[in-house]
Amino acid sequence: MKRSMVLLYAGIIMSAVYACAGGYTNEEKLIDAINMYNEGMKWGKMDDMLLYIPKDEHERFFEKHKDWGRDISISGYQVVRQVYDKEKEIAIVQIRVSWFRADEQVLKSTVFQHKWEKDDKDRWMITEETVVDGPPI
Repeated sequence: MKRSMVLLYAGIIMSAVYACAGGYTNEEKLIDAINMYNEGMKWGKMDDMLLYIPKDEHERFFEKHKDWGRDISISGYQVVRQVYDKEKEIAIVQIRVSWFRADEQVLKSTVFQHKWEKDDKDRWMITEETVVDGPPI
């Protein structure tokens, strides 16, 4: 009886581990990365944003976005377009960002386009950022 219970529990645990490991696709990892980056942007958490920027681009990225969360407040964001190429493992994502400068209090909207690619450690990273609509932040 004891041995059969041990085998039953071992089977249940192995099934759970297999299900968890096999159920997380590259596209789901991409969606998580997009959401984590954008939440970091919304709350002015540069360290959270930098997790999705290649290390050799950190200084340039920080210089370009240094006012975010300080002089510039992000009031919200919305993913407006997402195109994922499974074969090339790249994605083009457009994000509409609502924001304002602390000294102006005028709500503005800017659409960014991000190119996401996998790095050598299998992590999704933003490799390009362009403004496609609205004023630059």
